[in-house]
Amino acid sequence: MKNLVIALSVVIGAVSTVFSADTIDAPFTGTFEVVTIRNASDVASQANPMMAKNDVIGQEIIFTEDGGLQMQGLGCDHWEILLSLVEVVNLKDPMLSDIHVAPTDSPLSAGDQRIGKTFHYQCEGEEFMSVHQVDERVLVIPWKNSSQYLIAEKPLSEKQVNRLQAQLKDMKFHHSEPTGILDDDTMQSISAWMQYRLKDSDAYRFKRTAITENLLDTLGVLD
Repeated sequence: MKNLVIALSVVIGAVSTVFSADTIDAPFTGTFEVVTIRNASDVASQANPMMAKNDVIGQEIIFTEDGGLQMQGLGCDHWEILLSLVEVVNLKDPMLSDIHVAPTDSPLSAGDQRIGKTFHYQCEGEEFMSVHQVDERVLVIPWKNSSQYLIAEKPLSEKQVNRLQAQLKDMKFHHSEPTGILDDDTMQSISAWMQYRLKDSDAYRFKRTAITENLLDTLGVLD
């Protein structure tokens, strides 16, 4: 986890940022887990953008109610949060196409859950990390001088996963009985559904699709 802290602490220094002058309260709280890493497609790299190294996958980032961050290997006594006035994430990157799932026009839909705001976290007056909030459960974090994206999510409950699997099975995207475990088979089913939902033959089929609130809402399993 130490490498994640070091990488996050230098990433903003390489990005020109513009943010509000006033600090704000914590825009969101809770424990988020890094679930996948993607190489930005607009940065020169010999690596396949779908094959980023996964050495930080599974690491937790806790956003506290007092506006701080908690990560293994990180110590900071004073945090400040600023609202970004510019985007630090290339939202048009096809490697982020799954965060843009639109709501359905179903009368049962809860509506568009996207928030789409970016925040800068400062530790002891020094810029530390930018976070793009997709919705209440998915974050995109620029990493390694914005050459990669960390996708972090709030973990789903066993009940939520069970309902998700059941719905995917009803739609013929999942072929096993619901278990409540978000395993590889379930993620493959979500990826297949996502490719169908995007209706774009050129869209990436992500091995680990971001499970946004709009995705859950479209499948009828948003709490």
